[in-house]
Amino acid sequence: MPAVPIAAAYALSEIGITAMSVGTAMLGGTTAVAAIEGGTVIASALGGTVIGTGTGALSAAVMGNDIGKGALMGAVSGGVGSGVGEFVSESLGGIPASTGVAGVKPTLAGSEALGAGISKGVGSFAGGTAGALAGGQSLGTALKSGLISGVGGGLGAGIGTAMDLGNLGQNILGGAISYGLGSALQSKPSSAKNGPRCSSAAWSCSP
Repeated sequence: MPAVPIAAAYALSEIGITAMSVGTAMLGGTTAVAAIEGGTVIASALGGTVIGTGTGALSAAVMGNDIGKGALMGAVSGGVGSGVGEFVSESLGGIPASTGVAGVKPTLAGSEALGAGISKGVGSFAGGTAGALAGGQSLGTALKSGLISGVGGGLGAGIGTAMDLGNLGQNILGGAISYGLGSALQSKPSSAKNGPRCSSAAWSCSP
């Protein structure tokens, strides 16, 4: 299970550091972001890239894998995933929180759980696929990796929102689903033939 990314995401959120907040600071603050067409999506993508780089490198280091490759996969996965997720969220009526102002959650068919699940799921699929491709995986393998990330992230966010589990609960649930799905789909003969199996959800590789 991708414990390092989950722990890192929770620790950062607890001190108010998110992809949006990091990207907003990089662009010069909320006023500057508001002046840019699609500024919140850009800010989220930038922040996701920064956070993903650090988390990917840390995860690779902990698991004894290539730190540079982990950082690259994390950067691409985090940037694409955060940007796409924010775009979908805003398309469903979501408004990101800003300093001192609460945000508005995305909704689908009147349900915040569905809105959160779709936003997170689509973002995780896009990020997982892009990150896997950046790590050198074939298109088919990358799409499978993205699907695992998308299903896990989407169900974790949707169910977690419905059950009010909070960020930590959603991340743990999503990670557990992704891990279980990945294990179920893993083909040991294929893995032995094609080399190490990489997961952009955890930004790591295993034999």
